[in-house]
Amino acid sequence: MCKKIIFIAIIAVILGVGTVLSSKGDFSSWGKRDSSWYAVYLINNQVYFGHISSVREDKIILKDVHFAEAYQDPMQVSTSKNFALQQAPKQSMRMVRRGDDKVLSSDHTFFVNRIAVLYWEKLSSESEVVKLLEEGEGQNTESSK
Repeated sequence: MCKKIIFIAIIAVILGVGTVLSSKGDFSSWGKRDSSWYAVYLINNQVYFGHISSVREDKIILKDVHFAEAYQDPMQVSTSKNFALQQAPKQSMRMVRRGDDKVLSSDHTFFVNRIAVLYWEKLSSESEVVKLLEEGEGQNTESSK
């Protein structure tokens, strides 16, 4: 009886180790459980925002990918009889959904080589980026500063 219990324990340990090794580095269940937004910082100073659906040893898979684009509104001039008033250009940020352009037109899945990734972080629901992404949900959005 004791040998049978030891045998079952050894089999359980082997199966457990096999399961861990076969799924090493794979977090593919993230996309199913976690709808949080992440910022992925690349070594070329680009930052992409999206939902991480999988993290593996060789790649990270992002869904619904956006990137931030800063721009300035043109300078506005108000005139009256005696003077002209120039307003300083307004700094704005636009969230651009990757793959929406007509040339590429992708399914918004982005595969990033892990070698190109510095780090990634989960974004707070209070961040301005997340608010822009969620209010636009699938379209390009803008924010003024």
